[in-house]
Parts: sequence; C-alpha cells; structure tokens
Amino acid sequence: MLEVIDLSRRYRSGSQWVSVLQNVQLRLREGELLVVAGRSGSGKTTLLHLLAGIDRPDEGKLHLGELVLSRNSPEVSLLRWRRAVGFMHQTPVLIPTLTAWENALLPFRYGGQNPDLAWVKLLFKRLGISGLENRRPRQLSGGQATRVALVRALARRNTLFLADEPTGRLDEAGATAVWGLLLELNRQEGISGVVVTHDPLILKQAHRVLTVQEGRLVEAVVSGRGDL
Repeated sequence: MLEVIDLSRRYRSGSQWVSVLQNVQLRLREGELLVVAGRSGSGKTTLLHLLAGIDRPDEGKLHLGELVLSRNSPEVSLLRWRRAVGFMHQTPVLIPTLTAWENALLPFRYGGQNPDLAWVKLLFKRLGISGLENRRPRQLSGGQATRVALVRALARRNTLFLADEPTGRLDEAGATAVWGLLLELNRQEGISGVVVTHDPLILKQAHRVLTVQEGRLVEAVVSGRGDL
C-alpha cells in the first residue's frame, strides 16, 4: 500500500550538510500497523513528516496507492497526498479558539468533505472523552487534548494513519485505551499505519517493528521489544 524508495533527507547546519535519512526503503502492507523506534534525534520524526507530506525528500520517491510524491512533485500532488493521510503530531496542535468537537472536525473543513458525525462521536466515546466536546483546549488536560488530536487524525478514515508518540503524554490507562482503539480499528476497519514510539506496550504488540540506525531503517529483533 505504501512504498518508500531510496528516500534521503539532509539539512544545512552552518556551512555543513547533515544527513538525517539515507536511501530509506520501506514497504507497508495494507492492514499493517508498523512501529518505528530509535534513539532521540535518529530521524524518526523526520521520516514521519516525509510520509505525511509535511516535508519533502531530497532524493527518492514515495508511493501511496496511485499517488506519487517526490521533491519535484507539483503542489496539487502534495495536497492530494496530505488528504489521503491522517497525521497526529507528538504535541497536540489544537486551535485554542475552537471547541474539542470543532477541532476534531477540521479535516473535513479543509478537505471539502461532509463530516461523518456519527463516526466522530463514536471515537470520542471509545477514547473516554464524551462530554468534553464543547470544551476549549485550555479546559482540557494534556491527556484529553492528546485524545482529541487522535480523533481528528482518525476522523476521515484516511488511507494511511501516522502518529508521532501517540501515548507519550498519557498514563497507563490512557495509553492502553489509545492503542486498544488502534488495534480494534485495524481489525474492523482495516486501518494501516506507521507509529513512532518508545512505549513498551506498543512495541510488544505491533505487527512489525523497525528502528532508525545511522539514517536507515533496520528490522528490529522481536524478543525484548520493550527494551528498544
């Protein structure tokens, strides 16, 4: 479903170029939940931003179904790619003047689609935040804001779901609820996704775990995943 071919990204630091990702290869099968782990600064978030179309590669291509994205792709291709992806930032990025419900419905507004209100309402319920729809971000705890951000990322049932540390701001019960929902949606809705995390709970239950090492993706050893 998703294929990454010879993906590279580098950044200028002063007078020098720093290579973050080098010739990354990745294939994500339809219905697969893939986890990417690795040390801080290894390039995990950079990879996720490239997969989401937030950033562009210096070299290489990404294929998502019939969509193709590269450094020289036109803006219209970039917009189509972004609409096919549901993305959850590491830090909840909620608009402070909007309610939790309005924040969750933003993808429909930007995508020019009619919202599936029943589906969004179900996500609020499954994540334990029913009754908070009319609160503004400043009235939410960090964990509640994280779950609203997750609802927003899942609201349009996108082809691909991407998340950067989705349980990083949650307690054990909240993390279990979030990962449990993703597994349930994977089984029932066929959701495919790439999740960046250090959470042992997710590492132990993911379909496949890769690590970023020296700018490349490496298959992780299954045993001892919780230590990655």
